[in-house]
Amino acid sequence: MKNYLNAEERTRHIIILAMQENAEDFMNSQSLTAEERKCLKKVNEWCLKFNGLLFERFGESYARKVKQTMSCNNLRLVGKYAEVANCINHVASEDHQFLIEELKAFKCLDCDREDYKNCGVYCGCVACDIDGNGKTEG
Repeated sequence: MKNYLNAEERTRHIIILAMQENAEDFMNSQSLTAEERKCLKKVNEWCLKFNGLLFERFGESYARKVKQTMSCNNLRLVGKYAEVANCINHVASEDHQFLIEELKAFKCLDCDREDYKNCGVYCGCVACDIDGNGKTEG
């Protein structure tokens, strides 16, 4: 067993630390059942134990380095259509609701694209929560 973590392993450890923080926050959600909350609590306890063991083994300098990395960086889940979604969300956030209303009326007719998920119109509609029938979701 080696006495250090390489960059990939350290990144995975940081993801586990972020998971622990998210578990702590999510436990207060009103969307969880008692059983789900209980399981999440167990996950959090095991993450705490695991992280404690790693920090103990690698010392204070490692803990400081990881905590500094976590404070300087954001952990984000980036979707497949993130670029389009970010663009559309930016437009929507600038009060261009009229554009989204116009897109709701748009429908693809007789489209023969086989890889529709690479279609800009499809990605734009997904980003605006517009389904293929021209109706909004939610």
